[in-house]
Amino acid sequence: MKDVKVPALVLEGAETNVPLDATREWVKSLPNARLLLIPNAGHGNWIDQPEAVISAMHEFFRVAGLELRASVIYFGGGVAVSTPRICRAKAAGSS
Repeated sequence: MKDVKVPALVLEGAETNVPLDATREWVKSLPNARLLLIPNAGHGNWIDQPEAVISAMHEFFRVAGLELRASVIYFGGGVAVSTPRICRAKAAGSS
């Protein structure tokens, strides 16, 4: 995992049944990762709090200078499974 050079956002529900110590160790193994606990959500945080998850993803991409462009985001089996386009964000006023 130390070879991963891109930023990573790890989302977990604040009320998960997964031991958070293991999740924190996993985040530490990535050189540029951050853990965000989604309030009022369990391990299926995308089901419990979909708006919070999508908002966190959009903010993560915005800070990284990227945009997530997709009309539908499908979460399955604990993993985001979709074919969104991740693009460099356009500068304000550019076309």
